[in-house]
Amino acid sequence: MERRQLLAGAALIAAGALVPGGVAEAAYGNEPVVLYSEGGGFVPAGYDQIRPPQLVVYRDGTAIVDAERRLRLRPSETDALLRHSVRVLRDPANGKLLLGPGDPQIADAPTSHFEARSRGRTLRLDAYAFTAYREHHGYAAATYGLYDDLMACKARVRKRGTVFRPDAVRLVAILAGGGPAAETRPWPDGVTPPAFGKDAWWSNRDVRGRQARAVLRALPRKDVWDWRSYRLPDDRVVSVTWRYLLPHE
Repeated sequence: MERRQLLAGAALIAAGALVPGGVAEAAYGNEPVVLYSEGGGFVPAGYDQIRPPQLVVYRDGTAIVDAERRLRLRPSETDALLRHSVRVLRDPANGKLLLGPGDPQIADAPTSHFEARSRGRTLRLDAYAFTAYREHHGYAAATYGLYDDLMACKARVRKRGTVFRPDAVRLVAILAGGGPAAETRPWPDGVTPPAFGKDAWWSNRDVRGRQARAVLRALPRKDVWDWRSYRLPDDRVVSVTWRYLLPHE
């Protein structure tokens, strides 16, 4: 290999354009330009810590859904999605909840988070119970139109995309009861146990490279909602799961 090629490769690794394993991953140097996620609501312990954004579109056109599948969009598609997002999010009225006197008051629902980044500016819209209020026309038609556009993109990535498997994960652990001995495994060697702050009952840690690969091998699960029970070296029992980290996380 010529010296110039070697230096170029080293520069890419330093810039994060190569993920562990040597796979070229231009998205790792990019910022998101469009993002949709949901958070909060009446959910079990650890749910928000492990819940990934439903859709993230990066500046290079890479779209990732649920931190599981990805697809490179055409430049025109990325531009159209960003323009639509900016057009809706720049109007504060599109984020206001508009209820009539006979409409229900919905409690413990998640909040929808829309985000767009353009020309150095970040636009954000947070809409409580956004999907639950749709049948009551709780938010502007323009906002529901943007949501439909984002969900159509998500569905296409789900159908046509490839699996997203970086060497980077978010490990979430919740302190739990003892549980049946047959279902509680000893904490695996080679994986750093979760650390809990004073009076804390949950822990999340982002790990990359070798430690992430150790998590993938030693802490199997069916999907991100598959919590499994482990006994730590100090004899405490935790429920554990993990998800893949997104390029900007």
